Amino acid sequence: LLKSEMQQVAKVLIFATLCFFVITVESTSSSIGVFSCDIDNANFGCATGWEDWPSRTICEDEEDDRIMDWAWAPYKSDAYRLTAGADMKSSTKYYNPGEYIDIHLRVTDFDMQYRGILLYAVDLEGNKVGDWPVMEESPAYFIETDTQIPAHACSKSVMHASARLKPFHSIFKFLAPEAGTGLIEFKILIKQGNANTGAFFYPWDKLKLKENTGDIDNFKWYNGEVGKTCNEICSDLDLLCDEKHMSDISQEQFYEEVSRNTLCKQPVLSTCNMPHKNNNSFCYFGDKPCLTDRLHHDTEVGCDVLIDSDEIFCKCAIESELSLSSRNSFSFVSVLLLLSVLYAPEKRSKKSDLLMICLASIVLVSFVPGVQSHNWINSDSRAFRKANTHPPCLRKRSDQPHIQVGPGQEFQTEWMIGHAGRETFFVIVHESYEHKLNDHTFSILNQYLDEAPVEAIFTDDIRSHKYHRVDEDDDSNENYYQTVTPDDPHFLERPSSFNGRYEGPGKIYSYHPSQRLDDKRASYYNEELYWIESVSKFEHSYSLASEFDVAAFTIPGRSGPGRYIVHYMWGGYYDCIDVDLMEEEVELVYGNFSDVDAWTRIDHCHYKDPQSVRHGCYEVITDPHFCLSECARQGRGQCSGVQVVPLKNPVTVWEDFEDIDLIPWKSDECKDNKKHFKDADDDTLVCFTVNPREPTDLLHEYEITDDPDSPYFYSTCYRRNVNRVMIGYDLKPMNTPESIPWRYGDKCISCDDKTIIEQSIQPRWKLADVCIDCDKEPGEAPPAREEWVMVKSNSVCDGFNDRWKTEIHHECSKNNFQCTKRLQPRGEPGMNEEECQLLALRDEECSNIVMSRKTDISGNYQCHCYKNDPCCFECSPKKEDKYDVYEVKPSSPDPLCETGMLNEEGTACCSAGCEVAGCLPDRLDSVRVGLGFCCSNCMERSCDDYGPPCIINPDYNSNEPETSTPVETSTPVETSTPVETSTPVETSTPVETSTPVETSTPVETSTPVETSTPVETSTPVETSTPVETSTPVETSTPVETSTPVETSTPVETSTPVETSTPVETSTPVETSTPVESGTSDSVTSSSTSA
Repeated sequence: LLKSEMQQVAKVLIFATLCFFVITVESTSSSIGVFSCDIDNANFGCATGWEDWPSRTICEDEEDDRIMDWAWAPYKSDAYRLTAGADMKSSTKYYNPGEYIDIHLRVTDFDMQYRGILLYAVDLEGNKVGDWPVMEESPAYFIETDTQIPAHACSKSVMHASARLKPFHSIFKFLAPEAGTGLIEFKILIKQGNANTGAFFYPWDKLKLKENTGDIDNFKWYNGEVGKTCNEICSDLDLLCDEKHMSDISQEQFYEEVSRNTLCKQPVLSTCNMPHKNNNSFCYFGDKPCLTDRLHHDTEVGCDVLIDSDEIFCKCAIESELSLSSRNSFSFVSVLLLLSVLYAPEKRSKKSDLLMICLASIVLVSFVPGVQSHNWINSDSRAFRKANTHPPCLRKRSDQPHIQVGPGQEFQTEWMIGHAGRETFFVIVHESYEHKLNDHTFSILNQYLDEAPVEAIFTDDIRSHKYHRVDEDDDSNENYYQTVTPDDPHFLERPSSFNGRYEGPGKIYSYHPSQRLDDKRASYYNEELYWIESVSKFEHSYSLASEFDVAAFTIPGRSGPGRYIVHYMWGGYYDCIDVDLMEEEVELVYGNFSDVDAWTRIDHCHYKDPQSVRHGCYEVITDPHFCLSECARQGRGQCSGVQVVPLKNPVTVWEDFEDIDLIPWKSDECKDNKKHFKDADDDTLVCFTVNPREPTDLLHEYEITDDPDSPYFYSTCYRRNVNRVMIGYDLKPMNTPESIPWRYGDKCISCDDKTIIEQSIQPRWKLADVCIDCDKEPGEAPPAREEWVMVKSNSVCDGFNDRWKTEIHHECSKNNFQCTKRLQPRGEPGMNEEECQLLALRDEECSNIVMSRKTDISGNYQCHCYKNDPCCFECSPKKEDKYDVYEVKPSSPDPLCETGMLNEEGTACCSAGCEVAGCLPDRLDSVRVGLGFCCSNCMERSCDDYGPPCIINPDYNSNEPETSTPVETSTPVETSTPVETSTPVETSTPVETSTPVETSTPVETSTPVETSTPVETSTPVETSTPVETSTPVETSTPVETSTPVETSTPVETSTPVETSTPVETSTPVETSTPVESGTSDSVTSSSTSA
């Protein structure tokens, strides 16, 4: 009966995975484990026998009631600082009763980042006071203990939510106690180190705050109903809106004032509207101009400004007759606290067991898991057979899935089963709901299972049972029901891609029905939990940390074909499996592996303590392609990682960590390269190749963080993987994240940088001074790369490598001065064409002329620029095989050769410097005597697109329509002024005009218009009115034509002009102003003018 009661108690306690940390202390004596939320308890950790610290197996304390004796007993450390105030630099010694105050925990030692915490405040009598509202975060770092189980032993406290490493700077919201409490002291216990190791710490200095008994300012910020202005909100409270204060205040002052009375996530976000708070607890401050139709106007802040979507903040003045306490009402954001159920050993008494469960459910669930309390997926997943404490799981390594199946087609998953009595959950969701993974708690998942209709439960289906899989050499099956052989219909053949603890097919055993009583699997649509397709819960029947269970899964597919995610949860450990649901069954469910390498970019990552550095340290211009190719030349066992870090840590790294150097300058591979970086900018990126450290169950080859205080935040890892062949996916040499966050704790990156990084191979991380909600205001696309155009192939500039073909191309008399410069990334790696271009653009000595040649099959180039020194004149090309001459930022189109030198034939436009010798057809002559690109027959680009040197387009005419056929008319053209011609005008197409062309003034010319070829007309040109001009047309020289005027397009008018005979005139056409013309198309020009 008692056992049944204990199980019932366990079932009613629903616990969250984010704080699923169990403290289990077993003893062979009559003593029981001691659990305490009293930070001053002397039994934490092990106090003696630490000659080989931090081994958890050698504690020599005589007491048998130690709490977590695998960790070192607490002692004071200056690695942790606890302060109070709006920021750490302006810490305060006072609190205002009933108001919020920020409590800061700062880690000052880089190697002392912690995982567990217990924090609370006490008055002079030792009573816990105040409250700790924790805003919902995704993922959560901390939880507040009073949310679900009030008045328990750890009430009015803050604890960690998972074993994930905590930020170097954490900010806790503390709601101060009521007036009259007096002096309060903050007590904190910190657990540092990995699971089953580490130590407890107290900060060296205690934090005590006095009660502020003086006058508190008479102004408060209020946030009212959506759809009301500040005038309305303040009026409802019998207060006045203070528009001047709202307009003049700074963002820092705004946060300091608002945070006293409401909860705001940090950072405060900039907006062009009224200060407001959205339903995610982000607070916005109006300090940037609004952008409407590309025009900026002032920030909209005022007492009558309305925002109809969020609650606005209003500064309201308290009238003298109103009470401060009667004006304010707040609701607090909370996070549900869910605790775990302990496995109670049989050796304890029933009474003590019941007490153990009750206490363990409410107390030191902080700190790390107990012995063997870490598990993971052993088959393919994002964490790749490692324990992961980053909720809800790691980001995708690539766009490829781990598994592909058709409708109803099975796939297998293996998972470790350390810590008996605990449960592993698998949740299937469509990829479009990936953001909902953060909402998964054991409470929600059990709710889904509990509410499942009978027909939705498939636990009893033999294909849905869990099984136990062991190595082939393991003959122990005493714990299991029976061996499952390949002949059995429910046999699960192990896929060849499943390795982990052992390789090969292994053996598989079934569990006795009694060992599956608490297992449950269901798939149905739940209106409240609409994103969940199915949930599977499997209890760990035994504590076998080095072995695993296996089960078959299918994708329900209620959202149709596409990408689905299998979300794994056990305790504080998480993982994801990416599955593609295809329209038909798939032959290779787990894909096939190729010999082609695939690289995965991992942001905010550092290869700590690698086994070796394999090559030198090289500058990264665009991406680390050179380091990647160097690593790929070696086997995966010798080189499987590339690291990229800034030369110097950015100023946004915490000041105590700014001197941490992540570049292995002392290694034999890099020590000789350091001299190349002496004059480099601090933000220069450096890459090097590594053979990473050996991973363990709890440690990856690398360490990752999302904390901008850490130098690791600005570092990038590239991991070398075996490429997987999946249906519909190309083999990708590089896999980069599809999207990245813009907010990192209380800091952010700009929205433009977010967009640039998402479209780049190599990110450059820079924190923004002002934070903007990039979900509302996405960044702009990165600017297009500067154009890079070939000017001449198989050529270099004269003077290349100080070898001159003719001395007229320069007048440099400086000793050893060269007009060309070799461009090379620091460390002298290979480079691609884009990097050659960028190096030339950033080098002040370089002109926009670059010479390059490909040096190897990896795509590396040798690069030189022509200097912009005045003594070098222009680049004059000479033949050089395999080199090409390029122009960066090419000159603007010049179709008429207005900026260059036109050759005699009018077919080529040479450089302007060719005027001395001319634009010559022969290459050798042009090189000897020309200055610039002076070979008219050597041009390779059109003047329609670029400036000189270029080829003239013979069809280009900037002012006149193109003509290709004669214009013939069969009837005379009538004008009011005689036009003299000696030959008839010919047209083959009717010339039509929609309006009359008239001349009211005689058109005079100083010389007659002459034509030597008859102008004949065979088609009538019809017009209804005379040709009219209101302005005289002037010419100063005769306009002559020697050939018929041809047009390929008819000139149309709505009224025909008819002529029956050729038009002949013997009188010159006179105009009062001369018309100057340098061409012979007199008729065409006259027609165009008319």
